[in-house]
Amino acid sequence: MMLLCGFIHYDVRTANGTLKFAMAAGCVSGLIFYIISGNVNWSLAVPSVICNMAGNYLGSGLAAEKGAKIVRPAALAVVCIYAVKTLLSFI
Repeated sequence: MMLLCGFIHYDVRTANGTLKFAMAAGCVSGLIFYIISGNVNWSLAVPSVICNMAGNYLGSGLAAEKGAKIVRPAALAVVCIYAVKTLLSFI
């Protein structure tokens, strides 16, 4: 989402919608391949899908309501935390 905002100059709402569509397409194609190969742990998959849908719904509503004031700092915090976690895993 930050790349869409930074390089393509999308507003936060458009970048969020574009990102969700791209992620959904990737998830569906991955799910199809995992189902075909029989590698789906349904007891983990169903709660994960439900939580993902709830998070997407709440996040989209927050982005629509509060805009860039809250979304950009939150996205930056998540990226920084993930970068630190990744760096620590290599050390």
